[in-house]
Amino acid sequence: MFQNAKTKISKIIALIMSICLVLTSLLVCTGCESSHPTAKITLSFDGSSEDDDYELEYKLYRNIYPTTVRRFIELADAGFYNDMVIHNYSATNRMITGRYNYVDKDATYEELNEVALPENLTKSVKYNGTDLNGIYGEFSANGFTVENKGVNWDFGCLFFYYDNFADGSYKTEFGKSVIVDVTTSNKETAQREYTYNVATSQFGFNLSESGTANSKYCAFAEIKDQEKLKDFIAYIDYYIDEQEEDYSFTESVDKTAYANDAVLEENEVTYNVPVHRITIKKVEITKH
Repeated sequence: MFQNAKTKISKIIALIMSICLVLTSLLVCTGCESSHPTAKITLSFDGSSEDDDYELEYKLYRNIYPTTVRRFIELADAGFYNDMVIHNYSATNRMITGRYNYVDKDATYEELNEVALPENLTKSVKYNGTDLNGIYGEFSANGFTVENKGVNWDFGCLFFYYDNFADGSYKTEFGKSVIVDVTTSNKETAQREYTYNVATSQFGFNLSESGTANSKYCAFAEIKDQEKLKDFIAYIDYYIDEQEEDYSFTESVDKTAYANDAVLEENEVTYNVPVHRITIKKVEITKH
């Protein structure tokens, strides 16, 4: 009888230990980061009376581009990208978002409103000990290398973007390039030219079919279904074809772009802004 009681106690203890192990595993996994998070981006175009949304699904490559993917996820989780617009458009090349929205639904294409970055973003670039908003550029022009195959520059891939300001913007008064301290993808500290470590929030959809890689930008996500984005672009092209002969879908707009950091105070950039809005209704991280 005593032996039976002892056996039962042993089984109960074993069961409790098993439950504890399962709960511990669940808690640990809650804080886990996958090598390939996923995202869903919802697009809309107001050039038509139809209210159609296009949902694009993406696979992010955190295992190769951890700094870039971390910034994208931080901004998406903060709702930063929601209701932003495409502010630079080229039907055969790319469309860029991640900086502007419209405060008023009736605002014209010239009334782009620059959205302030959220606070408490993870920083990876310093200048004279001061944190800058830019992130470490994970591309070959910045000395970043990928041992195995990286993300292909196929149609629909996402790439992090920065404005190419005029020569001299990133130089000291003596004509030398500004050098900043960066935290690399391997958590090491290195020195790099500021030029390639200035991207903060803008990202682009690659619309080129060539597949040619760009050594000055980081492509960090692959689209799961290219046809959905092609349908969206075809939808815009159809609208354009239905307009008058002299209709222009984009207009050049000059903007003063602020870097909001200790190096570059402001600079002039020119965007090809769609006359009819292409809106990023929502960017959602569906798997972290």
